[in-house]
Amino acid sequence: MATVVIQIGWLEMRAEQQAKM
Repeated sequence: MATVVIQIGWLEMRAEQQAKM
């Protein structure tokens, strides 16, 4: 499902933001 892809991308984005902080 597309929702799963969106969720994975969202989680990756959050992980990147946390790594920057």
